[in-house]
Formats: sequence, structure tokens, C-alpha cells
Amino acid sequence: MGDGGSSQTNRHGGSRWDHRDRDRDDRKRSYDGYDRDQRGGNKRSRSENYYQQLLLTSTHSTQSPINSNKQQLTEISMPSLKLEHTFTDHMDKCWSMSLHNKLPLLATVSSDNSCCIYNLETKQQIATLEDNVHTKTMRTVAFKPTGDFPSLAIGSFDSTVSIWRSCLDYEDLLETTDCEWELTALIKGHENEINSVDWSHDGSYLATCSRDKSIRIWEADEENEEFECVSVIQEHEQDVKFVKWHPYKNILASCSSDDTCRIFKQDDWECVADLTDAFGTIWSCDFEKKENGVVRLVNCSDDTIVRVWKSDRLPNNDELWTLESELPDVHDEAVPMEEAGRFY
Repeated sequence: MGDGGSSQTNRHGGSRWDHRDRDRDDRKRSYDGYDRDQRGGNKRSRSENYYQQLLLTSTHSTQSPINSNKQQLTEISMPSLKLEHTFTDHMDKCWSMSLHNKLPLLATVSSDNSCCIYNLETKQQIATLEDNVHTKTMRTVAFKPTGDFPSLAIGSFDSTVSIWRSCLDYEDLLETTDCEWELTALIKGHENEINSVDWSHDGSYLATCSRDKSIRIWEADEENEEFECVSVIQEHEQDVKFVKWHPYKNILASCSSDDTCRIFKQDDWECVADLTDAFGTIWSCDFEKKENGVVRLVNCSDDTIVRVWKSDRLPNNDELWTLESELPDVHDEAVPMEEAGRFY
């Protein structure tokens, strides 16, 4: 607990969104501050139209069973996806990407030390973040889910995290082809490269993890200019590869090269679960988005296996988390984090 780092900031106004959406369908229909009632009329939101269009690009094939060493899962209808568009703006390897939770926005970071932001409706690049703030490659990126102006966090190989905010609000951002973003904070504290960053569901916390084996929890102000390190978690024995917040609770999951996936809860940020079954680095994880009476988490590792874990409630003790299933062995090599997909 306590002072584990710092942020360098610029002053600018702003307010926090009320982000309590738990249902994915609701998130398609509106974005905070700009729903159909506030804009007038009964026309559907931009985000709703976009996501409905995406759904139309999928056709369903015959049903296919999923087998498991732990449990036989029910048959599901497997979608057949087609490539919609290819972006070729980066000049070097792309390390990470982030989709906005409500709007058709995509952010990518690359070894060319730039962050590209795209409007997925128009298939156009609307911003490029290039700055001398980072002395090494941009490694990871995450959109903040709340706020009056779109903002994101970028983690770098230089051990720092930069916070950026759009100069346009959400409505105007979707209408432009060129938008400026301003640097609002530079967060320091880690000793080695930043592997992953993720915002909590209400935007009040930012989690970062590093090759220095630590996880840091930062409490953010409404303007994204002041970040206080409220906890330094040092539970892992090796490089921490990935962090992921629960979609509506202040519960954090982490993945590491020590072959474990751990779960931490708010207040004292103690480890309440140690999910150990993999043989090799666990690269990525995600929580199930909907409430179904149980809590599920999926992770993937160097041993080529994708595992689904289940608990009856959250937060919970280690012994009450069970390995529900291991998905079919279809991967020939390790499943890295940017190929892991998402759990809906």
C-alpha cells in the first residue's frame, strides 16, 4: 500500500461517466451522455448500428461439439467469420490493440513507437499518437471505459505508462477524420517493461503489470491527470504478463511466467485465488461478461491449452474455484495474449 510511484500531469477539466452497464446488449444500444433520448428522436445510436452490422457479417455453420478432458460442454453453433478490413498503417510489429467498450474505436500500438486510432465504421485512421514521451517501444494499450472525452493508457518498454485524452468529445470524434489527443499524465514506478494495462469497470483504477514481477494499482482522478499508487502487489515469482479487471466488480486477475493465474480483491488487494494447472507461462485471461449465477474465467498458456475456471460467487476462496473444462487441443504452439480473444 502507499506511495509506489508518481504521475506528471497537466490540468484540464472533465467529469466521470456513470458506467454501470452489465449487459452486453445494453452496451450496444447507448453510450453514456449520448443516448438517443439526449440527442432527440428515436433513431438508434451509432454504436448500435455498427455492432448490428458486424453481426450480419457472420454466418452460422453446422453445430459442432466441444470436448473437454474435464467436462463435456453442450453443442454450440460455430460462427463463420470473414475478414472485413485490413489496416496497414504501422511500419513495424503491432504489439497490442484495444477496442472501445461502447464506440466503434480501435487503438493499436507498434514497435514503430506509435499508437494508431481508427473509426471502425468508416474504416479510417483518425489519429496517430507519436511523442517523445516514450524512449522505447509502445507495448500495450487500453481504452478507458468512462469519461466525457475518450482517453487511453499506453504502457511502454521504457517502464512508464502514458495517459492520453481526445480533444473532441464522443459525438464529435465519430464525425472527424483527424483528431488531436493530448498527453495528460506520465506514470512512473515500475522498474522494467510494462506488459499490460487495464482499467476497472468504472474507470477509477488503472492496473499495470511488468517484467519486474509486480502489479501496481493506480487510483485515477476524473481528469486523468493525477494517479496515486494505492497498492504494489508482489505475489508472482516471475514476469507478470497480463492483468484483467472483472467487468463489474473491483476484482483483478493476473497471469504470469510462474505458471499461475491469481485473483485479487479490493480493499487490501490480497490474493483470494491461485489458479494453478498450466505447464508454462499463462499469457492472458478474461472474465465472462454476463451474470449467469456463476463466475467464469478463461486463460491460455504455453502448454497450448485454453482453460475455463468456475466459481459460485465472487470474490471467493481458492478451494472453491474449479477447473470446469479444457477446450479442444487445436493449437500447435503457445496461445499468446493478443491471439487469445475475448470471453463473452
